[in-house]
Amino acid sequence: MIKGLQFRLFCVLAGVAMVVTAARCSRASASPVAVAKAQSGSLTLHPQQDDFPKSWGTSYSGKMFSQALGQDRVIHVYLPASFNTNTRKYPIIFLGDGEYYYEATVTAQRKLAAVGHIPECIVVAVETPERRNDMTPKLMGNQNSDGDARAEKFLTFLAKELKPEIAARFRGGAPCVLIGHSHGGLLCHYAAADWRKDFPFIVSLDAPAHLQDRWPERRLANSIPAGGNLRLVSLEVRFGWTDKDWANFTAKAPKNWKLIRAKLPDEDHEMMYFDGAYNGLKMVFGDYSAAKTKQLPGPDVFAYYENLAKEYGAFPMPPKSLLDRAMFELSYTGNGPAARRALAMMTEGYGEPEDRAKLEQDIDKAEQMMKGKESVAQLLASPHPTEEQMRPYLGVWKEIKAPDEPGSEAETTVTLKTVNGIGQGQMITTMPNGEKLVQDLVFMRMTSDGIEFGFMNGMHPRGVIAHGVRLNGGKLVGKWDFKGVYMEMPGMQRNRSLEFVRVSG
Repeated sequence: MIKGLQFRLFCVLAGVAMVVTAARCSRASASPVAVAKAQSGSLTLHPQQDDFPKSWGTSYSGKMFSQALGQDRVIHVYLPASFNTNTRKYPIIFLGDGEYYYEATVTAQRKLAAVGHIPECIVVAVETPERRNDMTPKLMGNQNSDGDARAEKFLTFLAKELKPEIAARFRGGAPCVLIGHSHGGLLCHYAAADWRKDFPFIVSLDAPAHLQDRWPERRLANSIPAGGNLRLVSLEVRFGWTDKDWANFTAKAPKNWKLIRAKLPDEDHEMMYFDGAYNGLKMVFGDYSAAKTKQLPGPDVFAYYENLAKEYGAFPMPPKSLLDRAMFELSYTGNGPAARRALAMMTEGYGEPEDRAKLEQDIDKAEQMMKGKESVAQLLASPHPTEEQMRPYLGVWKEIKAPDEPGSEAETTVTLKTVNGIGQGQMITTMPNGEKLVQDLVFMRMTSDGIEFGFMNGMHPRGVIAHGVRLNGGKLVGKWDFKGVYMEMPGMQRNRSLEFVRVSG
């Protein structure tokens, strides 16, 4: 296998801009800026300034003697940029072939975490110069190794020696992910079968599962009665499962296991690693993604991630973008306690915001302004008018706007009607180019002197754009307001006057 050149080549072909360091052997003799040691002294790491841009985080390289293996191993550790701003724990991604795949794994992890697909993770890569020995289970026989099949010893090193060091030194926590390519995929399948308590999240890339009469598949299938939690992503190009064996395995597996198998198109066994690591991590953390929760109200964001804690083994810190949105949304609704909780969690996970004092002031102000006012839920629960109440307002009404009014070039009509004896309606805005924006009137109720109707705004925080009008000389006149939330935005109009004339009905 070619190290530096091959690694550069497949990363470029994967379309990812990466920082590729010089060969590990040339760095080993470099004078470190500082030396980081575990209290036990067994793991010694040196900061590496040339691995990644400083804004990415911190990278270390060093050695650790393994009692299980009876030898030293070269270790590479990556810490996210947020690590020095907080005291929380981080999930850990473990991999062998560290001399080949460390940079690719860090890059995939960082890109995915930056957009909220996966949690920020510590990456721990172990160099495996005798990889066939390290990654072949003894039960498969030495014919698939170079004479010393020791996967059990290697996994013992990862789980019982290295993981405790990372936990103590760098606040490594749950879940632990194991990722491996080719022969590393054999190790992943064996870990899924016999070590899933230690590595419940597995990403296997093009594992030669056919070896020894499909021993890796059979071992995993036979381990089902042991139960436990398991997430297995098997991404394949040349090797992998047969359709029949995968179907039989997934049919027998516990319902709580998350099992994903997919083919990577336009890839090659030797060059698939970055594509596989990127997609595999995204899949194994599929229910973490901000894309799953961006439509949820602020309070529900916390409940969603709290529900993941059982499978993850710990509360997964939500993406910063979600916490930021939840904090503002909760603030605008006047839910001060929940907004402060979101701010505290954002600080715990990603560091103290520079404008924290202002954020706290905004939360306090919104809480005061929303006291005694209806929430969005209360507004939407208002009973719609009856057919008799609606009778004076039925028809299509066109809004009259002053020529210099913002949006005057667009035509707005409101249709007020009844369906099954209950008031309903739509507001349609027609742009000069003919494009139509149709809004269903989800909010409608009678007032002391007229009728009030509206729809949800299309941005966060979700409030009700309410139109309160009354009949006056055959017209509907009144005012527009934003209800259910409190917010101040530059140029935002509140209590704008309204006037509609009936055009039909």
